[in-house]
Amino acid sequence: MMDSQTEILMTVKKLKNCTNCYRESISSRNRCSKIREYNSHPCSFTYKGVGFGLSYPPTLSIINFYFDKRRAFANGILTASFGLSSLIYPTLYRKLIDHYGIHGAMLILGGLLLNICVGGSFFRQPRSFMRPSAPINSPESKKLLSHTNEGSKNKSKLTFAIDKILDMFRTYSVALRNTSFLLYCFAMSFALVGYSSIFMILPPHIESQQFTKDDAVVVLTVIGATEFVIRFFSGIIIDKQWLSVQTMFILTMFTGGICAIAVTFFRSMPINIIYAVTVGIFPGILHSLRPLLVVSSLGLKILPIAYPLSTLFTNTACLIGQPGLGWLEDYTGNWNVSFYTIGGLFFASSLCVLIERMLVKETQNEEIIIKTDDDVVEVTKTNQNNMENV
Repeated sequence: MMDSQTEILMTVKKLKNCTNCYRESISSRNRCSKIREYNSHPCSFTYKGVGFGLSYPPTLSIINFYFDKRRAFANGILTASFGLSSLIYPTLYRKLIDHYGIHGAMLILGGLLLNICVGGSFFRQPRSFMRPSAPINSPESKKLLSHTNEGSKNKSKLTFAIDKILDMFRTYSVALRNTSFLLYCFAMSFALVGYSSIFMILPPHIESQQFTKDDAVVVLTVIGATEFVIRFFSGIIIDKQWLSVQTMFILTMFTGGICAIAVTFFRSMPINIIYAVTVGIFPGILHSLRPLLVVSSLGLKILPIAYPLSTLFTNTACLIGQPGLGWLEDYTGNWNVSFYTIGGLFFASSLCVLIERMLVKETQNEEIIIKTDDDVVEVTKTNQNNMENV
């Protein structure tokens, strides 16, 4: 009898141990899944940053090579699509996350972003990169053929790649010695930190006024709709030469700074909507003006290299500036000081362009030697304060 009871007790203890082991394995599995999910976020953000960097600057650069007289209007149409996405995506994000969760929503959004590849395949080679073809038996063709054969024998692929990298850094050095370009980079950095931070702090600012998240989505949608309309007209104004790129930048950023400070003195939904309209009208045209400022300072030829360099400036500023606005809210307990800072950033961006207008009055040319893929040497000039480039 005692043996049977002992066996039963031993069996119960074994079952209990097995149950505890199973529970521990389940909990450890959950912890591991949470750790994997937590560690996957930096990788996901890194992939997004790389993809954005490889798609956004080349798109804004290459579109300028297809237009001469209507370049500002073309940039307005291109950047108006940003406003259209701001009009659509806030509501789309909310609906997708509510119905499919964060993972399903990211999967659908990733599929939408793959259409960038489809759009890029429709680009044609700009005329400025095309060279007139010569007959096969012409002296020019024979000279080019012999030059290519000798080059392929004497120059390795490694040497060719090194030459390309050196050419790129030479172009960087010329751009960084250009006073107009440097001042424009500071101006665009200040303006972009202020403009992009509005989308981060405006929703919690609205919610702190006892409004709902749906109200915040409405305000962001109004910004996108206003940007979509105003960016068309900004290109027309510049192409018609009613205002220069620099004058429009100074006026819009300065007005955007005043509106950012003024919105803190009111606590009503109509005022928030009015402020959203002013954001779309004034600082909302920033993306339309950025490539035009680079072209006006360095010329069109090296825009594909100079514009990503300016993007490096602006993104670095955003990396430093945007967390600081959140720290201000943590320190003060409200978003008012953050809006004051945004207003100051807009004022600083206007001041940089104004200083450039006052200091850089004479056109200064500097030659850059650029080697093409077939080793043809091209000489291009960068211009400071050259309004003919726009």
